[in-house]
Amino acid sequence: MNVLFLTAEEQKAFEALSAKLRDGWEVELEHGDIRDDAAHRAMRLQLLHLHDPTLLAFVKCGSTLNDVDAIVALMSTTTLKNVSDADLAELCFALGPVSLTKILGMLLPKVQTDDELEAVQAIAFVRHSLISAMHPSSTR
Repeated sequence: MNVLFLTAEEQKAFEALSAKLRDGWEVELEHGDIRDDAAHRAMRLQLLHLHDPTLLAFVKCGSTLNDVDAIVALMSTTTLKNVSDADLAELCFALGPVSLTKILGMLLPKVQTDDELEAVQAIAFVRHSLISAMHPSSTR
């Protein structure tokens, strides 16, 4: 069975998906403390070692933005189709759990295929891992 780490709000969006899409998935409540701040996010963006030109352009624009909503909006206009897994992992680390939560909130209600749900799972897992690393006591 596949596991999705979702917040209570995200679980509602998951439950609204078709029964066929939900079949085979187990949802675990994301207990982690989803918090971050602009200073930490800016530092993580500066530490990135990306190779993809699309992501390099994203980071150049995103590093001037302090608002999570503006970063997520910029992210939604960035094509990630041919980006390597390594660069995507770096980007998720830099975006942090708050941005990833907002991205999940945008993506989850629009899921229509198993592949899209697997992409949501990957983002949710990265977020869960980040929260566990940043706030180890909050995920117990």
